[in-house]
Amino acid sequence: MDSDCYQCSTPIKSIDCLQCNGFCHRAVHLNCAGMKRPNMNFVNEHKNVLWFCDNCFDELQTIKKNPVKSKDDVTTAISDTINGPIAELKSEIQEIKELTKTLAGSNVPTDPPTLPRSRPWPSVKRLRSTNTRDTPKSRPEAKLIGGTKTVEKNGKTVETVAKPAEKFWLYLSRIARTVTEDDISELVKICLDTDEHVEVRKLVRKDADLNQLAFISFKVGVSKELRGAALDPSVWPKGIFFREFENLSTARDFWGPMKVPRMDKTTPAMETLVTPVH
Repeated sequence: MDSDCYQCSTPIKSIDCLQCNGFCHRAVHLNCAGMKRPNMNFVNEHKNVLWFCDNCFDELQTIKKNPVKSKDDVTTAISDTINGPIAELKSEIQEIKELTKTLAGSNVPTDPPTLPRSRPWPSVKRLRSTNTRDTPKSRPEAKLIGGTKTVEKNGKTVETVAKPAEKFWLYLSRIARTVTEDDISELVKICLDTDEHVEVRKLVRKDADLNQLAFISFKVGVSKELRGAALDPSVWPKGIFFREFENLSTARDFWGPMKVPRMDKTTPAMETLVTPVH
């Protein structure tokens, strides 16, 4: 028997042991139980002879002194316990009903006022029609129209902002966390051999912990004439991954604020990136 003695908590390696025939079925050394081998043999040879540990024996004595009641006895005891409160509750309910009838007969007006029903009661749920109001996504976007009138010399006018030149946007990724936007700007000017202004935006959330990121990415805007060179793998150093930037947000007017795409929404899958070839 491979178990521990419940008395001394040491493993039982020999056959000199007894197993409780009570509720716990735990094993114990003969010495710990104060028994001899002949006693053990006697218990094992006679199926009507049972041996109980001290705890199971005490629990058995308790059960014998307080036998479990039958199902009918339990039902009768429960009924006797709750019948009294139920009768009192029924009596109180009847008194409330009679009092309510008395009050209703003396206070109900002959001509009750007509309540306005211009809108449904708060408890009534009214389904909103999807055809009566356009949602922001379904509402068509109004197209802006530019003025064409020539302003006279002394005419009233206001200063306006010219439409900015369109740029080609590039997505650079696998960049070390310590690289800044100025570093990327200098790199792009050298790789694309241009002195034009390069617009660089780091695609990292403001609340992001850089120490938790494996790498960072940048959105780079250059002149549209540099598109061909920007998509040429031979112009970029080995280790940089890139592709044409895809603006997933809805296109707005050209003077609207530019939103920096978030890393958790616009980071491309690795298989869509262009790997430089050397």
